[in-house]
Amino acid sequence: MEKKNKKKPNSMLGTPITNSYLNLGNKRLSALSKAIHNNQDITKYNFRKNSITPVQSEFLTNSFNNTIEDLDLSKNDIGKNGVFNLSTFLSKDWCNLRSLNVEGNKLGQENINVPLLNSDSS
Repeated sequence: MEKKNKKKPNSMLGTPITNSYLNLGNKRLSALSKAIHNNQDITKYNFRKNSITPVQSEFLTNSFNNTIEDLDLSKNDIGKNGVFNLSTFLSKDWCNLRSLNVEGNKLGQENINVPLLNSDSS
């Protein structure tokens, strides 16, 4: 009897990853960033209240791929450099992010007025 090679549906597809309230730290966040980069199935990440710093936000934004659609970085400490890292990620042609939450990062209005689209009106 011949075995049929049936592909199992990917149970992770679209599954949100929640890493809230873990205070991840540099070492763990660096390892997690590598895993994020290599995972093409997860579309939602929740990093709420992890004390993520500007340096740590760079680990994350450098690891993001085109599958990320929803990202929660609320209640962290990403600061001005973190906003710059996010804006660099958002400016990528392949970026598919639909939802971004940065509330509670004490950014101030001057740090969140980042143009996301080039709206050339000519």
